[in-house]
Amino acid sequence: MTTTFQMRIDSDVKEKAQKAFRKAGIDLSTGVRLYLNDVARSRNVRVLTANGFTPEQERRALKEMDYAIKHGKRYDSTEALFADLMK
Repeated sequence: MTTTFQMRIDSDVKEKAQKAFRKAGIDLSTGVRLYLNDVARSRNVRVLTANGFTPEQERRALKEMDYAIKHGKRYDSTEALFADLMK
């Protein structure tokens, strides 16, 4: 049995989504249907940041990057880096 589903969405978001789905060779309705079927099958909503990570992965990476910037070693050249690694 099928049902009708209507939604309101920002026109810019719709256009960008349509473009992405077109690149994949499908229309907007098929793309939304595929997404909803995936959520129904997995019972999981996967949200990714603009960098392609889950929000938790991105938070962890940024925290590690901040730590490395504050506390990590610095080298003047790749030669100095490799010399330190070969110790």
